[in-house]
Amino acid sequence: MRKCYSDGLGRNASLTGRVVVRFVIERDGSVSRVRDDGSTMPDPVVTECVLKSFYEIRFPKPENGIVTVVYPIKFEPG
Repeated sequence: MRKCYSDGLGRNASLTGRVVVRFVIERDGSVSRVRDDGSTMPDPVVTECVLKSFYEIRFPKPENGIVTVVYPIKFEPG
């Protein structure tokens, strides 16, 4: 995610915004069904990059089945 934002800063040094990610943690701890849930990031390339990066994350297996998460991430320079 840091690289996504860094690349965005290369295009706009004052880039600021939030990426709100909705995703599902499956029974095995893998991530599925990642989507934007109301992001304010003005650079859509950063948003898409952050969303895609969630597929690489592994979580501990949820105790009670699958879990849906909404996770806001605020990005600002410096």
